Amino acid sequence: MQLNCCKSWGCKNFGKPNSPDYEPISYHLGYPALHCKNCGSYPPLVDNSLVETLMTQFIPVQLPTWRNRCPNCQKLNIQRSGKTASGNQRFRCRDCAKVFTQPKPPDYAELALLMQEIVARRPATAAIERLNLSPKRYYQLLHWCAIILTGYSRLLESLCLPTNFLALQSESYVLNLQSGLRVWLITSAESVSGYQLLTTHNIGAKGTSRGIYQGDVDNRLDTFAERPLTDALKKRYQQLMNRYHFEDLQYGASKGWPDAPLIQPAPIAYAHFQLLRLTYSNKEHIHHYLEQDSCIRSAAIMGVVDEIAQQQAEIFYLFAHPDRQTAFLADGRPVGWWKDRWFSTPFGGYCPITERVQYSYPFQMRDIHTNQHYFDYLSVNLNSKVKRLAPLNDHLQIQRCRYNFIHRATEAPPAHYLNMPTFKTSEALLHAAYNAYVDAKQAHK
Repeated sequence: MQLNCCKSWGCKNFGKPNSPDYEPISYHLGYPALHCKNCGSYPPLVDNSLVETLMTQFIPVQLPTWRNRCPNCQKLNIQRSGKTASGNQRFRCRDCAKVFTQPKPPDYAELALLMQEIVARRPATAAIERLNLSPKRYYQLLHWCAIILTGYSRLLESLCLPTNFLALQSESYVLNLQSGLRVWLITSAESVSGYQLLTTHNIGAKGTSRGIYQGDVDNRLDTFAERPLTDALKKRYQQLMNRYHFEDLQYGASKGWPDAPLIQPAPIAYAHFQLLRLTYSNKEHIHHYLEQDSCIRSAAIMGVVDEIAQQQAEIFYLFAHPDRQTAFLADGRPVGWWKDRWFSTPFGGYCPITERVQYSYPFQMRDIHTNQHYFDYLSVNLNSKVKRLAPLNDHLQIQRCRYNFIHRATEAPPAHYLNMPTFKTSEALLHAAYNAYVDAKQAHK
């Protein structure tokens, strides 16, 4: 994986990992950067190996497979290796030689009782007491629930997401937990339906030693709701210019858990978009709509850099703003140091990052605030008392699936708009996912 290249659209070196025009390490602007001598840009250096490490941590959580996977190296290249004394099938990994057995899933009835506790928003201690479980068993059931629901959602996504054109909208958020931990999230949704595809956070696994977040300021871009729209955009670009470097995204002071440090947002964003590309590898054309931030922009570019080169992907900034009547020029209005060309829309403004002519009004979405609706949902439904990484991952995956598939009082869930199955209750969703899991296991025997 090579993420260090020129990311300036229009430069002949855009997206190219190797060029004779590059100065590999430059401190000309006070931070380690790659210098593209052709266009003069100084993209900050990305820690490729850290992003790869984060990917390794995220894949089992975000893209669980219902096939047997090696618990040591997470590979699927396994073979049968006899049976245990109790008759359980043993497997051997052809890559790392690990010998293991796969645990059997719990009964559906156990998982259904746990789901009732999750829906009721009871903290772990209360749920453990009500269900008369040991803490170990409770967290085992929680993890099984996350694996089964997430795997079910990925199965439906592979069948129902459009293949000819996929539009994605990405946005970041800071989630506050009761322990005082402030977690940076980035989420990507299918923009028409609002279906949440991928949510990634910046809590690292135990032993992570690089890219530790030590920020104390909050340099996220403000909304600047005053009119006109151009003045708000100019102020946002000035905020970017005030950063240590353009991708130095900080969200204020916070410390990680003792065994799970916080990671800087930038490598998390790169890992997020590298992971996201696994969900659209078979799509003919991709539009990606981003909140206006240089960190997220650069990470998103590298997630579709090959598709951009093949004219199969475009990236745009979106900016929701109350000034929706500003009449920008027909060919847009240049704003900021980079002279990004912004166009007015019914929801505020948009800016083509990788294509400036072909698409005059490219957006297909019911609501520009679709990701904010999801963040609002999480702030109410997520167990904010969680204090360990694995349960937080499980709760986030369970809530993502509930948000996508469960009917709410006044509206259909996002899955409805993608012609996926939808459910009246979380227990009904879990039951369908459990049956699909059992059927898949039978098919893989």
